[in-house]
Amino acid sequence: MKTKLKPKICYLAGLLSKSGEVKNAIGITTSIEEIEHRFLDICLKELKIEPNKIIIEDNQRSRHIFFYNSRLRKELDKIIERETIIFKYRNEYSANYIAGMYDIAGHIQNGSLVINKLSPKDQMMFENLGLRTDSNKIRNISSIVTLISGFSIMLERIRRSGNERDPH
Repeated sequence: MKTKLKPKICYLAGLLSKSGEVKNAIGITTSIEEIEHRFLDICLKELKIEPNKIIIEDNQRSRHIFFYNSRLRKELDKIIERETIIFKYRNEYSANYIAGMYDIAGHIQNGSLVINKLSPKDQMMFENLGLRTDSNKIRNISSIVTLISGFSIMLERIRRSGNERDPH
């Protein structure tokens, strides 16, 4: 059964696009509890993954949460491969995808929003959405903040802290 493209699935694909996980595994490594909860919520409620299939490994500074499902991983990889086609409009789908990327691999540095490991394809997707990039930095920070606000856990943490320091 093919997974229907929904904003929460786009968020998951965004997480995976920058997580560097093993093929066939779907998972994240993070020290941010809210990201763990959202990942688990998507897996359990949207994807209907059985709780006993999810593996949680505690490390000293983070947790590795994952499960194996090759069919689903192929579908998510296809979303990632086709990001410039699927996420060409500023909408809830592209906002969730970019929020996932930022939540797992992003931070604020010297007033710039940075997402580590941006590929040329990622940069093209950002440019098509009107978000100017310079390597891993998003040049027009207000545009990306406006787009992913309400979807990004890390931006919400920054907002709650009352300043633009990196909440990692």
